[in-house]
Amino acid sequence: MRFLKNKIQQAKAFRASQTKKAKDEIKLQQLPRIEESSPKEKRASKITLSLKGQSDREDGKATKNIPQNFGRAICNFALSDIASPYLIPILAKEDLTLALFRGFMENTKKSMCGVAHFREALLINKRDSEELQALKRAFRDIGEVFIKYFSVNWIFNGKVSYKKACLKYRFKILRRIRNPELFTYIR
Repeated sequence: MRFLKNKIQQAKAFRASQTKKAKDEIKLQQLPRIEESSPKEKRASKITLSLKGQSDREDGKATKNIPQNFGRAICNFALSDIASPYLIPILAKEDLTLALFRGFMENTKKSMCGVAHFREALLINKRDSEELQALKRAFRDIGEVFIKYFSVNWIFNGKVSYKKACLKYRFKILRRIRNPELFTYIR
């Protein structure tokens, strides 16, 4: 809870600084312009242009493996003892055994290679058997529990490189877990 309060305070401070910067830019725009610029200013403008392109590439790198990472994290969570209090009622509702579900999670974790495989593990098809449909519904439910309650801890205490991007896309992943028919891309 303290972490979220600090994040809210940081966001408010960031917004305040952004509004101050915007006001300063408006004041600068109202000043008379100098037609000729120095060579240093030309180099500075080139640097900012290259940094803008670089941030787009970094954003692409950051979001490249998010579905795969979340899918494997959900599988690892479902296989851990921490998930047991949440998993037992879900499996009882679906009339599944723990051993059967853990076997399904092991296979799913091994085959998780991107959006398509994550979507396939969530999406219930008409040709799936009743048992497989129950396993996929249980996977959805435990995935929702993980995203809601455990994903922030996983993001900040794990080996995730792009923490901000994972935190940003957390709710998109949650929406796609709830409605996997629309799970075709992450951006």
